[in-house]
Amino acid sequence: MIVRSPRILALALLFGITALLSSATFSRVAAARHATHKLVHAKIVTDASAVGAYKPKTIVVHLGDRITFRNNSNASHTITADHGRAFDSGNIAIGKTWTFTAKHAGSFPYHCSYHALMHGKIVVKR
Repeated sequence: MIVRSPRILALALLFGITALLSSATFSRVAAARHATHKLVHAKIVTDASAVGAYKPKTIVVHLGDRITFRNNSNASHTITADHGRAFDSGNIAIGKTWTFTAKHAGSFPYHCSYHALMHGKIVVKR
């Protein structure tokens, strides 16, 4: 089909340029968002109860951010989601680390499977 109307040709050209620009803008925004993911450090420490504690107790991150927990206490611990199977570190031995990537927005309380008094929360924002 050959377009002979200057108005239709101009509209088609305008539509094509608009689609191209919006696609390029979306790509830049997606790339910028990916480039801003950060690594957050948290600790497992021995507290006054000698059981252990998560520091900080509440961690706030954004989608795609990573959290690395280092076990600086005098015992092994876990970081296990209270509900469902959102995450479970398994055993984190003394001096070892475990890294979690925030893939879903929401509030995720967690605990240590070995020590019932240890609790924390990860809040993931969009």
